[in-house]
Amino acid sequence: MEEFLKREAMTGKLLDPKTNQPMMPPGNRVEWDGAGGQRQELFEYLRTVGHVRNWNPKECMVAFPATSNPEDIEVLQNTMDDIKNEKYGP
Repeated sequence: MEEFLKREAMTGKLLDPKTNQPMMPPGNRVEWDGAGGQRQELFEYLRTVGHVRNWNPKECMVAFPATSNPEDIEVLQNTMDDIKNEKYGP
């Protein structure tokens, strides 16, 4: 989470949906490990700046390779191709 907040939030890439202006995390804080109950502030912030699309998993599929290794990416692509070609059945 810390890396994400540094890279996305603290560089102004996460926007307040009402103002379309950059919105920083609560207290400009990026380190939330061990925050206990205070993490609720972070969760509320992420809900505010996050964009949740209307997603139907029967129409659209998401998958991530096991690693960034090109071989794992190829395995994932081949699996997707097999599914599209109904290799495993209709």
